[in-house]
Amino acid sequence: MGVRQIHCGNKEPESDCNKLIVVDYELTPSEKRCAGECKEYFPATSEFFYSNKARGDGLDARCKECDHIEGNKKYHKKRRSQKMNRAK
Repeated sequence: MGVRQIHCGNKEPESDCNKLIVVDYELTPSEKRCAGECKEYFPATSEFFYSNKARGDGLDARCKECDHIEGNKKYHKKRRSQKMNRAK
């Protein structure tokens, strides 16, 4: 079990983002946790994550499955708003 400190840039010492969090799973350098809905751990490879050159590890924050789910949500939300605008 590890301990990590989260810091979000807020300078107030009592803010919620400066607290210690106990992590019950130690990541190895070859693993990565999905930042999407599933929050699962995967090998840090292009098989599970899309590439993203802007990130330090070169991989996107969400796994491919969560990225696909999020893309579908955005697509259908946009389509619904377009249909509503046409009906007006």
